[in-house]
Amino acid sequence: MGSSISKMKSPTKVYDSSWEIIDRDDPKLFDSGINETEKCALVPDKNADSQHLDKLNYTVMENKFVKLSPDSDWSEYTFVFASVSVGNIGQLAVDLLISSLSNTQKCGYLISNLVQPIAGHNAFVQNSSDISLSCELYENSNLKLVLMQQRSPLLKGKRNQFVQILSDFIKQEKFRESVCLTSSHAYERLDSQLTGVQCRYLASDESNKKNFDQNLNWKILEKRIDHNGNLSTDQDPSLDFFIPGGGISQKFYKSSIENSLNSTVLLVFAHEGNNIPETLQLVNYFNEWKNYLIKPSQWRIPISWKYLFGSTLDSAAQIY
Repeated sequence: MGSSISKMKSPTKVYDSSWEIIDRDDPKLFDSGINETEKCALVPDKNADSQHLDKLNYTVMENKFVKLSPDSDWSEYTFVFASVSVGNIGQLAVDLLISSLSNTQKCGYLISNLVQPIAGHNAFVQNSSDISLSCELYENSNLKLVLMQQRSPLLKGKRNQFVQILSDFIKQEKFRESVCLTSSHAYERLDSQLTGVQCRYLASDESNKKNFDQNLNWKILEKRIDHNGNLSTDQDPSLDFFIPGGGISQKFYKSSIENSLNSTVLLVFAHEGNNIPETLQLVNYFNEWKNYLIKPSQWRIPISWKYLFGSTLDSAAQIY
């Protein structure tokens, strides 16, 4: 991924106010009416005595996005986010956008127990004291653009909840449209997909479909039967589109249709490995639509990409 990151182990046991050890997912913790999609990490009560860690009170916090400027109005903005997918291409694409689009600044983050917690160096500024978290928001007010970078995968079984949180956030902020950048396993391609342009789209908005088809000459993702044997049906159009290796992108597209959200999924077929070429294909595909950069050569490689394949040891002494 884009930055040098170390994982922090998430606790499996916590103390409640009576100091009895309980499971963090124990239903007793959530008798106050907080539903499953609102559950989040348990954090120490700010009034607790930090000298007695074995007797800390814990507070339940809901899954939510935190805006650094609460009064920011994003109602006319485009929301772009990465789906953790094959080759991490969606995340690398968002890295490129954040690094290349001038005046893009961090504007928020996600508090959640659905994403694996991590912390690392600033992915875009050398020698910065700022810390990169597992899921952050970036804003470019000139372009009316908000980007979400997700640097770690979802916990097992949390995809539906995460998609619900994303959909609710998009509706709450009244984004004009949302775009999911993702990838799909190249070995799952149909025969008709083996040659030609390796990018595809899905769009819930008819005007976008018309623009993509007629003006940009893009290809919509071909319909097919998925691994579960689901056939194409008019009742559930999301089953027509199968995105193996695409993370939450297929679920998000289905949610967009159900919630009448103006959403687009852009994907590129890829294998695991050095996926910088596919990442550039995807961002150039996206830029062909949005024209954020006049020339593709203006993409600025983030400093964090220095560690895409691990850090280089200059001497044996660095091992210790």
